[in-house]
Amino acid sequence: MHPFYRKSQQIVRQKLLNRVRSSYLGKQTSHWISVLTGQHRKQKQIIATIQESGLFHEDYYLNTYTDVANAGADALQHYIKFGASEGRNPSRLFNTKYYLEENPDVAKSGSNPLVHYINYGKAESRSPLPEYLAVSLEDLESALKQSALVKPLKEEAEISFPPYEKPDATIIIPVFNEIRYTLRCLKALTAQVSQYSFEVIVADDRSSDETEALLSGIKGLNYIRNQQNLGFLLNCNHASQFAQGRYLVFLNNDTVPLENWLNELLNPLENDPKIGLVGSMLLYPDGILQEAGGLIFEDASGWNYGRGQDPSDCRYNFIRETDYCSGAAIAISKTLWHQIGKFDEQYKPAYYEDTDLAFRVREAGYKTVYTPFSKVIHFEGISSGTDLSSGTKRHQLINQPKFKARWQQELSHRPKPSSPEFSVWKPYRKRLLLWIDALTPTPDQDSGSIDTVNFLKTATEAGWGVTFIPYSNQNHAGIYTNNLQRLGIECWYRPYFKSISQYLEEEGTQFDVIVLSRVTVASRIIEEVLRLAPQAKLIFNTVDLHFLRQSRALKIQQLEETHLNEAERLNEAERQAQVRDVEDLKTQELRVVQQCDLTILISDTEAEIVKQQVPSAKVAIIPILRDIPGRHNLFADRKDICFLGGFSHTPNIDAVEYFVSAIWPLIKKKLPDIKFIIAGSNMPDSIKVLESENIIIEGFVPKLSSLFENVRLSVAPLRYGAGMKGKIVSSMSFGVPVVATDVAIEGMNLTNNLNILTADSPEEFCHQVCTTYTDESLWEALSIEGLKAVEKQFSIDVVSPRIINILNEIT
Repeated sequence: MHPFYRKSQQIVRQKLLNRVRSSYLGKQTSHWISVLTGQHRKQKQIIATIQESGLFHEDYYLNTYTDVANAGADALQHYIKFGASEGRNPSRLFNTKYYLEENPDVAKSGSNPLVHYINYGKAESRSPLPEYLAVSLEDLESALKQSALVKPLKEEAEISFPPYEKPDATIIIPVFNEIRYTLRCLKALTAQVSQYSFEVIVADDRSSDETEALLSGIKGLNYIRNQQNLGFLLNCNHASQFAQGRYLVFLNNDTVPLENWLNELLNPLENDPKIGLVGSMLLYPDGILQEAGGLIFEDASGWNYGRGQDPSDCRYNFIRETDYCSGAAIAISKTLWHQIGKFDEQYKPAYYEDTDLAFRVREAGYKTVYTPFSKVIHFEGISSGTDLSSGTKRHQLINQPKFKARWQQELSHRPKPSSPEFSVWKPYRKRLLLWIDALTPTPDQDSGSIDTVNFLKTATEAGWGVTFIPYSNQNHAGIYTNNLQRLGIECWYRPYFKSISQYLEEEGTQFDVIVLSRVTVASRIIEEVLRLAPQAKLIFNTVDLHFLRQSRALKIQQLEETHLNEAERLNEAERQAQVRDVEDLKTQELRVVQQCDLTILISDTEAEIVKQQVPSAKVAIIPILRDIPGRHNLFADRKDICFLGGFSHTPNIDAVEYFVSAIWPLIKKKLPDIKFIIAGSNMPDSIKVLESENIIIEGFVPKLSSLFENVRLSVAPLRYGAGMKGKIVSSMSFGVPVVATDVAIEGMNLTNNLNILTADSPEEFCHQVCTTYTDESLWEALSIEGLKAVEKQFSIDVVSPRIINILNEIT
């Protein structure tokens, strides 16, 4: 307990208060003394409440906020008086900023957020943490518990590794004593489930403890004991000679790899031939971030990026190039390792060898990257200590001048330590792009998301540093956010930024290009973007012309009203309101076109409409871009027809309802055994109730191949819309012919009776479906020509260069 509250001091304080009260002055001030006493009691009550909750961890607080530790302040007192109002967290179990942002009533009241949660919030089911955590408490605790040594060491050493003649990877663990940590690391590796086969080499540098006795008998472990102590660097180089794997993984013995660690460490090497070295996210045992890649400054000093921070923070959760990765957990191909000459022996016994290795990987033409998806707990300092003035650790200072001399030219382009111009993107991404859209793209659920992801991927691969922010739902979107981060895209989500305005105020001036996607987003924030990022070129990505789509929807509605009785129709005021809404939308969309440096449109048709309305507009046409998987099954191996579409898009709902009511009955008369499969995400009840013996409600389809490799035909009976229809391109890219309305193929440069069939009346649509479904030669011709058309117009190889050219030209 803090000394202020010791009993002896309380007695002295009470005597003083009594003496003052008995005086004339005391009578006048007794009210204020009572107030102060009440505040003191309240303070004690707050302390007791927090302590009893178990939600304040002193070690966490002092390790995370080193300014508090350096000041010698009492951790809990600091949190109560200052920390909570400064947005500091009391432990990993409670996020202060998140709680205040999610509960504006608490923020407005000025209450201590942790105390509020303890007293009220928990009972009211208010969440203390964001739904998404990069490292969940459960995963952390599970890894530590699973690897913990609870039995005698001899029994703990009764583990084994499966033998592989040609493993994918060799995990090299250099050790010198510290058998308990080594056993814990090995125990964690036995629990590692991986798509990559691996062998484990323990390189024992003449340990004097029980290491040899306990490890030499482990089945499947390649235990190598040096004849003399070589030191860390030479020990690693020596052990690498015995490696059988295609990849070498260097892992400190004072680590505990988390689930999926090896898969995520090796995937970047396996998937991108330009990557030469990969490093993991390093965590302290309490879950605090230890390193998210390493940075080197002009004077050759280094910085463990993100040290002491929240590992869920947006800045540390995307794959990116980095100066180096700590040798505690890195992977490199064995071929490249030998090509560049292993660890450079001038740095023996240790320190700067991993940094130098990363620089030599780049010198050889490859990238060094950090991945946040591969995580290890690192008990830092166990191997070499933390004192820079003694032991192996002193070589950190000894080797710094050697490294500086070796890489003097490269370091001259690096920032100075604590430089205000520091950017994690530099020097690897020369130009930066910010993309703001309504939601995080969900490419397995809607066509527009596929286009967004492919655009962002193209920009990233072309050397742009890409940042993505959703306008509406700003929470982490699970796998969809992760998938962008795996592509090397920085994604921002709550609670790590408060608003787009706040983000632009802090970061807006760094971007070369800002893309505003959809008029519903662009019209709301364009003024702020112009004010806070005046240097950036603005691109308006229409996705489709919203006003065109809405005006067509209104015409369909008006047409259908003619079949309704008077009571069911809209009155004149309601009709006029709808017309005004469409006109307002048109005004907003065209105003954004005028304000932006470039407008991206999906087709020639929509480009012509915009140029007619805004002759001065600079436009670019970027069509749908897709992977083209091709066809596998033949006509005879297929049956049934399908509709694919995301049902959050109202034209798709209308299309299916129209097809089922007006066209499907005609088809059933001619083809009674045929089934109609309705597939797509976010399906409303109005579509689900259409299910019958011959109408199959498939719903969300994770892999389109499971649908398009089995159906014979797809339909696109849209009556209104705008833009290009991803459902048509997707079907044709699998070699499945399509029957569509004229509005569905607008602007796609497709030819009726060559690569697609079109029809606008129910009778004609029925005829086209039935003919193609039963005529194998017609089906075959449409399939082949359809594949040719999409390959020529919509393949990534064709469209991606246009994206790159647009970005280059605008900057």
